Amino acid sequence: MDDATLALTAVTVGLDRLRDQDTAAALQTLARTGPPRASVLGLLCDLLDDLTARLGDDGLEDEAEDLSEAIGLIRGDAVPRLRRALETVLAPQP
Repeated sequence: MDDATLALTAVTVGLDRLRDQDTAAALQTLARTGPPRASVLGLLCDLLDDLTARLGDDGLEDEAEDLSEAIGLIRGDAVPRLRRALETVLAPQP
């Protein structure tokens, strides 16, 4: 099995485990606050940061900019939305 397939398999198994958790625990794992690598989306952004740097080193500035914008969307849009959903799930129900 090549490295890409192995990585995809590992991620798939890990994400499938989140399906078995309650909603709050799964949301916390996806968008936990703390160090950049403390959540699934944080790990994804960390990987995209590395790939962005490689593209820049290879002179592919437009592509690096595209990845940088994707990271911004995850951090600036997806993560806050997941955290709002988590707050709602954790809030006492009337």
